[in-house]
Amino acid sequence: MPNLAYLSLWFEDGSASNLTHCIGRMLELFPVAETEPGFRSLVIRAVSPAEPPLDERDAVSTPSEVGSALGELFRADCAAELCAYWNLWTYRWDATRLEWWQAPSPVEFVLQGEEYDDGAFAENGHLWLTLGLEHLFTGHAGILAGSGAETKPEDFTARPEYELALALQEPETLETYRAYTLENIRRLLALERAWWSSLRIRRRRLWSEGEADLERRLEGILLHSPTQ
Repeated sequence: MPNLAYLSLWFEDGSASNLTHCIGRMLELFPVAETEPGFRSLVIRAVSPAEPPLDERDAVSTPSEVGSALGELFRADCAAELCAYWNLWTYRWDATRLEWWQAPSPVEFVLQGEEYDDGAFAENGHLWLTLGLEHLFTGHAGILAGSGAETKPEDFTARPEYELALALQEPETLETYRAYTLENIRRLLALERAWWSSLRIRRRRLWSEGEADLERRLEGILLHSPTQ
């Protein structure tokens, strides 16, 4: 299965009231996709993931509405989950060419009080976000690691990936692939910086199932891009 990208944040103040404030501010800054407005699947739990939800809502329209829901129930032993959509560049490979378009991509937010699930926040963060497929930000298997398509088609065993890598040997196709992937990287890093400058965040970690330090890899891709 493809790797997913994550962002973990630890705030200086881990009180329930401050965590509620922080997620509200983050949702205000989040660039919600126009075609998928609002926030979905708000779930508030207590004690552990095994417990039944305290509250569930299919949709919540605004950050302030999320804040109101959390203000009523969220405590130090609680967690809140919700989903929002933003636009990322994605593509379809039809065996002859890459077709690119901007599509709503889900981001899952999990807010954890410090007493929830035996203090799971210490490892995963007060706020843990699932950002989507890693390759939307990194490209496939090191193709964008340097200044050219360093990964060879024969390095791939799966037919679709082999055909994609073969197509990226064409300079124009590679540069288009690079340009849209770089735009996704810039959107992610800009959002992370906006959150960092607006909130008192003690620590942040951008990572994936394949990269312990995903931020370093993304900055390396930007640094080595001939378009910079």
